[in-house]
Amino acid sequence: MRRRESWTGYVALCADLLSARALVWLATIRTDGELTRDAHLFFFDRYRRLAQWHRAHGRAARAKDLSARAEEHSVDR
Repeated sequence: MRRRESWTGYVALCADLLSARALVWLATIRTDGELTRDAHLFFFDRYRRLAQWHRAHGRAARAKDLSARAEEHSVDR
């Protein structure tokens, strides 16, 4: 059962990112496209959590890529 919960969490994180990226894309069609602080925090959190998931499942290279993406959205940079 734990493996199913893990997979469900992974799918939920991917769905969050996909829908958020689609919404950002739609919102930027007519505007400059600058993300808000809250949007950056959202993306930072989701990419960080996905990186943790991949790291826990032995996918270090993918985890490293996602961690870098998370850092791109860090509000403390």
